[in-house]
Amino acid sequence: LLIAGIFFPFKEYIKEKPSLIVLLDNSMSMLNYEDSAKVKAEIPLFLNDIKKEFAVNQQVLIYPSEISKKLVEEQLLHFDLKKSNFSEWFNAIYNAHYRRNISGVVFISDGNYNQGVHPMEAVAKLKQIPIYAVGVGDTIQKRDLQIAGLNHNKIAFLGNKFPVEVLIASHKVKQDEVSIWIEQEGKKLATAKVNINAEDQPLTKHT
Repeated sequence: LLIAGIFFPFKEYIKEKPSLIVLLDNSMSMLNYEDSAKVKAEIPLFLNDIKKEFAVNQQVLIYPSEISKKLVEEQLLHFDLKKSNFSEWFNAIYNAHYRRNISGVVFISDGNYNQGVHPMEAVAKLKQIPIYAVGVGDTIQKRDLQIAGLNHNKIAFLGNKFPVEVLIASHKVKQDEVSIWIEQEGKKLATAKVNINAEDQPLTKHT
């Protein structure tokens, strides 16, 4: 057949359901509210409702905070994670489902995160994919400290010391002293004490 130059065109079509991704904040802060018991009871019911409503025509994928884990089952929701890194979660979704047919992302969270960059930067990668945010908790500002930014030299020579400027924002923290430190692989490289003078301090620089 090859010598005669005879070719048979062949096409294969694979029908794939669109994926509805449910990203669930499985951190401890989800239960820091007066109705925490209700939240813990209602979320599994809400996930079941999503499955019943959309599983016929779509592939419903439910992920906990760390997308590297297996698809979460309702009984595995312990809300015990000590970190919330929204940008990491959305980046993981982008990497795992790049150019796949995603109908939407349902994001269930209280909105509190303590690691990573602003989540809007990561969400921007999911172009033309609707994000449905389901808020948990309330809008009352809690007592909180935040590392709002870091400034440092872009280039540093091995063995040389260089300054690091830390921008700290505080909310409802009045006249208190807190510690900040830089660590690498569990080893502290530098420490400093920070005095909070005002109850609400948008930005304070510490070098």
